[in-house]
Amino acid sequence: QLQDIINQYNIDISELTIPYRGENYSFYELQEKYLSGEITYNEYYQFVVSYYKGISSLSTDKLFNIVTINNSIAEKLGYESYVDYAYSNVFSRDYSPEDIEKVYEFVKEYIVPAKQKIDAILERDDVRYMLSYAINNSPHTLKDYDAVIDRFTSDISSDMNKAYRTMKQYDLINMGNSPTRQQVSYTTMLYTYSVPFMFVTTYDTLDDITTFSHEFGHFYAFMKNGAESDNVLDVNEMQSQISELLFIDYYEIEDKQKEILELSIISDKLYTIISGCLQDEFLRIVYDTDTENLTVDKNTYLNSLYGSLSEEYGVSDMYPGYGQYLWAAIYHDFALPF
Repeated sequence: QLQDIINQYNIDISELTIPYRGENYSFYELQEKYLSGEITYNEYYQFVVSYYKGISSLSTDKLFNIVTINNSIAEKLGYESYVDYAYSNVFSRDYSPEDIEKVYEFVKEYIVPAKQKIDAILERDDVRYMLSYAINNSPHTLKDYDAVIDRFTSDISSDMNKAYRTMKQYDLINMGNSPTRQQVSYTTMLYTYSVPFMFVTTYDTLDDITTFSHEFGHFYAFMKNGAESDNVLDVNEMQSQISELLFIDYYEIEDKQKEILELSIISDKLYTIISGCLQDEFLRIVYDTDTENLTVDKNTYLNSLYGSLSEEYGVSDMYPGYGQYLWAAIYHDFALPF
């Protein structure tokens, strides 16, 4: 029953169309029209708002049905709530729901204003131009950076350099893009051979090297620790984040561009923390909601709740007009809550 709801959620999103000039279009069809110049930015933006509002309407009952099922499962397994069950059994976390509540407040008080200060710099026209130029007009292939990565890994440790050379020698990476390629990047363990493998999707910009430096942190951890590397998710992400940040000094761009790129990468990391707490707090409230006593309809309630939390976490201005609907476009809310 649970999987049926999730499957229908995926079908609804893939089949959702919005009327435009007498015809119905999917999100990607209108996106193509915008990119080709057939419609204006304002027309496209209004379509985006309608699209996410539509997803929200379609997904409200599904989310609450999933909440009911998950809470029932947790109760049958002897847990006070599904939150307690998920924190104990999903993603190998080593902290409790009570621990993360303290993180919510810390993030709102310190991380949000820190990101806002960094973003104020990144939003300056001269800074945006310099960052865009560095990302889009610099060498960005693994071949371009082979010697640089070899030096970077050697500077860290001989073991890390050995891992990089092993990756090249045995082709333990698939790096590229194509129309049929899954648009994600990840590193996994090939358990039969006891070696890691990197899957890196590229977009012909310097961001490809940033993605590589991140995934190589996972690769090196797998090489050092084998299957034990995936025991605690948050620790694993430390390894990749550290690799990504340490690599900043090695980019083949001007020093000023490096400073701006560093701010951009840090801003992205802070956003990851902020959005993670936003999603977690949103779901915590939803899973504790008594829908029988709501004073508004369920869709309005969810949109209002998510919009309010988005303001608290300082991200409401990032998606004006449709940010309150974005909870419905996040697959994890439905398939892997918490």
